[in-house]
Amino acid sequence: MRILILTPLFPPDNGDPAAYVKELAARMSGHETQLLIYGHLPESVPGVAITAIDKRQWLLKRLLSYTIALWGATKDVDIVIINNAPSTELPALIVSLLQRRTWIICESDTRVVASRSGVYKIIHRLLQGRCRKTIQLPDESLYKKPEVLPFIILEPDITTKREVWWEHHLKELTTI
Repeated sequence: MRILILTPLFPPDNGDPAAYVKELAARMSGHETQLLIYGHLPESVPGVAITAIDKRQWLLKRLLSYTIALWGATKDVDIVIINNAPSTELPALIVSLLQRRTWIICESDTRVVASRSGVYKIIHRLLQGRCRKTIQLPDESLYKKPEVLPFIILEPDITTKREVWWEHHLKELTTI
């Protein structure tokens, strides 16, 4: 199965989508997985091809570059996983109108979900209509690696819960 993951943030960037997408890509590296990201000098993920659109470009040039790269990348994939953000959803909406693929939205950035309004709200609703599924991710403590800090007691079975969640999530993404 060939998978393309779209994201506005990727390490070394911080934020909910960055850590989630890196973990997702690493766990899906057994498939033919590609990442299309906005970034500058992104971290690598073994077995995953990364195409980065430089964030330092002017906004319209950056969106156009991302849309063109997305158009080329979707020709050879089965599933496109979109991380929620205006910068990924607008290009995805445009390309989804022209190419039939399985499109999935993963809402990993709770701040973006909460602040949706105006034009972005319209873009999101139109894209949802083109997607097979919208997945809202749970609290980040479930899918992020737990930090081991002094004087903080971790829940004993957090690692088990995390692995169970990831297994379910990967199955959900690949069996749509």
